[in-house]
Amino acid sequence: MSPKRSSKIEPVKALAARDEQARSMDYSTCKQRLDDASTKLEELLRYREDYDRPPTSADGRLDIAKLQENRQFLAKLSEVIKLQERNVAKLQHVAEHARNEWLASRVKTKNLDQLSENYVREENREAERVEQKQADELTGQRFIWNQNREF
Repeated sequence: MSPKRSSKIEPVKALAARDEQARSMDYSTCKQRLDDASTKLEELLRYREDYDRPPTSADGRLDIAKLQENRQFLAKLSEVIKLQERNVAKLQHVAEHARNEWLASRVKTKNLDQLSENYVREENREAERVEQKQADELTGQRFIWNQNREF
């Protein structure tokens, strides 16, 4: 007797499940990197907000040297913020791609599970049909045997 289709598909299901798990881990890693980068961007934006006030001296007058230094610092900080915004955008794209890959592998795994369940149902129906056929044949043989005994 050849192996049942439901047992033949098990290695394929196992591979698909491992692939889904790996893609899930990839997505989780990408999502964590995105969250970390977004948090860093928020910190940089708050930092810029704090430094965006004109510096004053102790007597309340505007200090030109400190103002120029502050502007240079804010310009550098703005460049860092732009770089971080680009990094966040790139990580969003990477995370979305990883999510789509994970979802596709999840669908594949679920489809293989459904196919396996269908195979098992078909095999069970076939086994029941064979069992019923054997029972019918046995009943028929008993009937013929009883008929022959009576004559």
